[in-house]
This record gives sequence, structure tokens and C-alpha cells, in this order.
Amino acid sequence: MRLNVYVRSDDALVVFPDLFKPPAGLESECPLRMAGWIDAERVPLSDALVEQMVSTGYGVASGRDAVIFRSALLEGEDIAASV
Repeated sequence: MRLNVYVRSDDALVVFPDLFKPPAGLESECPLRMAGWIDAERVPLSDALVEQMVSTGYGVASGRDAVIFRSALLEGEDIAASV
């Protein structure tokens, strides 16, 4: 499954499954900029991030998740692609 990765104006990473449209009102708090996508099957996700996505349709990557996502987007390897 692909996860779309967006960057908020406060530099936080917002992620949601590619299968869905962005949740309504997601940009109402802060503008979002598309950063790329991550192949969720090849990247370990924390339980907290998965729970956020299940309950709200999106998650805010922090800690280890944010480090992994930023690294994958910068490297541009098989687990991520930048737009």
C-alpha cells in the first residue's frame, strides 16, 4: 500500500493511504505540500501511526516514523518516490 506524504507549514509530515482522498478538512489547520509517497509494505510503521490512520484516515508522522519517511524521500529509493 502506498502512503501519500505531505508536509505541513510547521514541517510536520502528514500521511494517508493512496487508496483514499485526503480527509475532508485536512488542510484547514495548515496548508499542505505534496512531498511524495512511501511504500508502507517496505517501511516499518509504528503502532501509533497505524492507529491514527485507522481512526482518522490520516496520521502525523513523528519520532522514528518521521525519520524513516524523510530519509526515504531524500534517498528516492524503491520505498519512496518524490513528485
